[in-house]
Amino acid sequence: MLLKEFVEKSRKELGKIYPVQEAGAITGMLCTELLGVQPYTHLVKPEMTLSPAAETKVLAALERLCANEPVQYVLGYAFFCGEKFKVNRSVLIPRPETELMCEEVVKTAMMLYRERSAYGRKAGPVRILDMCTGSGCIAWTLALRVPDADVVAVDISPEALAVASSQPLKVKRKPSFKQADIFDVEAVDALADCGFDIIVSNPPYIMESEKGAMRANVLDYEPDIALFVPDGNPLLFYDVLADICKKHIHTGGVGYFEINERLGCPVADLFRSKGLENVAVMSDQFGKNRFLKCTG
Repeated sequence: MLLKEFVEKSRKELGKIYPVQEAGAITGMLCTELLGVQPYTHLVKPEMTLSPAAETKVLAALERLCANEPVQYVLGYAFFCGEKFKVNRSVLIPRPETELMCEEVVKTAMMLYRERSAYGRKAGPVRILDMCTGSGCIAWTLALRVPDADVVAVDISPEALAVASSQPLKVKRKPSFKQADIFDVEAVDALADCGFDIIVSNPPYIMESEKGAMRANVLDYEPDIALFVPDGNPLLFYDVLADICKKHIHTGGVGYFEINERLGCPVADLFRSKGLENVAVMSDQFGKNRFLKCTG
């Protein structure tokens, strides 16, 4: 098979599932990552022929994509805050919106780090708790960007933690990954006994009734446990996260939480009712209510 024949086939088949531009972009990713050529190589080298092994590889990937499997799972990685993270069906694919929250957390953490740097070696590290860590993209990003940060990352899923703890990133101080159920008060208390300067989480927050508006590549492949909450109790994770903040965040510490755009006011009211201060809902790049910030 000629490379140009594969490109044409891929764009045509993926065009049945995705918008034309997205189908072209995914095809380009297959060319770059699986074949080691540029997305435009088929234009400048129309005679280029794929080896039998290469043809088998890309056609197998295309078959998976045509079954609605996300390209990140097919390739085995996703980008987040400029870094390459290993992903599989045990973890959510990192989203650009979460990057925005992570950038805000970095700003706060760096402010604390600079304040403490004045005390030299006696200064303690910035302590950060990442609940429902999934792939670990938030935890690793904070460990990479905040010098000497003491990051503890928690998830209920051993499969997710296996992915998170094995990310191929080099940092001076790796995050500490712990398995615990966020609803197990004793377990959370045990791992949070020293308190934290920052608590961050991107918990499940999509209501079951919202499934009808979601793509098949999300519904059929990404883990339900990391996505959905019952319509009858959509704030159940925020209820316990607010309690964790109130109990384990240091005085003046900050909490950041990704939220359902439809539930900004109810989540904010819940956090205020628990005694958290300076509660504010923040918008994402599309102007949607996407994050909540509070102080202890």
